[in-house]
Amino acid sequence: MFSTCRLKPLRQVLADQYTAEELETLCFDLGVKYDSLPGQGTPAKARELLVYLNHRGRIPDLIMTVREQRPNNNWDEIVRLIESPLACLGPPRRQALVVLAAVIALVAVLALLALATGSIRPGSTPTPTPPATFLYQVRALAEGTGAPVRDAKVIVELSGAPPLDGLTDRDGVAPFPVDMARDGQPARIIVEATGYQRFDQAVNLTPSTIKDVLLSPAPAP
Repeated sequence: MFSTCRLKPLRQVLADQYTAEELETLCFDLGVKYDSLPGQGTPAKARELLVYLNHRGRIPDLIMTVREQRPNNNWDEIVRLIESPLACLGPPRRQALVVLAAVIALVAVLALLALATGSIRPGSTPTPTPPATFLYQVRALAEGTGAPVRDAKVIVELSGAPPLDGLTDRDGVAPFPVDMARDGQPARIIVEATGYQRFDQAVNLTPSTIKDVLLSPAPAP
């Protein structure tokens, strides 16, 4: 199952390149009842078709069918974006991660060169290198509709360390760089958003994971 933000390129193909009649025919080819999909209009039907197929692990079937019907698209790039965990990050965050990775690689190369040339001798204090990290992402979704919840406050409580916190973006995603040493370690996810009940759950941290959080509507006053 793919995160919804990874499916954005495929959603754009369906919404921009298919008429309502063509989309209904596509649903027929895939064995999906077009009229049972929520929403009105091609963009809404395209979105709900993706949600329906994604929950059933049938996105590869959709890609194969649409690729045959719309061969002029750059499908290698579309598939790469769908399979890339960085696709859920906006360009500024994606660029920041690339820069961070480049800096870490440069520091590692300089340290190896220093060892090879004898610049670092036994007993000396080497230049510390930044700890290796992995990306852990939390996605806030509205219970019932599956719509992303923007500007939700997400807190990741870690044992023996200050908590991580941030706000979800327009796709409902809040990414956090986590020390690689915490791979598989327990943590607590807390999500708060206006109009929704507070979410609080214990989890185990796993690299390249998107933790989906379903937020229940707050009870009427």
